[in-house]
Amino acid sequence: MPFSTPTNLNNADTNSIGIRQKLPFFGKLGLKEKAATQEVRVAEQSFAPKEREIISMVKMAYADLFMAQKATEILREQLDIMRTIIRATEARYQVGRVTQQDVFKALLEQSEVMNQLINVEAESSAAQAKLNSAMHRPLRSAVQLRQISRRRGRI
Repeated sequence: MPFSTPTNLNNADTNSIGIRQKLPFFGKLGLKEKAATQEVRVAEQSFAPKEREIISMVKMAYADLFMAQKATEILREQLDIMRTIIRATEARYQVGRVTQQDVFKALLEQSEVMNQLINVEAESSAAQAKLNSAMHRPLRSAVQLRQISRRRGRI
């Protein structure tokens, strides 16, 4: 627009600028919110059984691992006792107080305990892998069991 005719409205161009925005009809946002809330509830309910299943799997695997490790401890103690018995039996055999058959029986018992120990250690490894799998960790990662202290009847 030239400065010679600063306010000549008759020669003004008719350009218009507009802005549009869709406004939802009254109550539509509330209904969308309710529908979304309902979808969230349905999704949560569909995950709840799977969550309970995973928790149950972890508890069972932990219990299996605990029992296997306790059995390992007991068998190691039995093995130590068997070694002591074998030494005593061999000493008694050398002085003629027992037969060679008694020494062989003690050695056989030691072999049986060693076989049980091997089986229980394999069960422990399997239980550890099962627990790690249920918790989505590498199968060979170490699992530390908490020590259970007993105080006057409490576990």
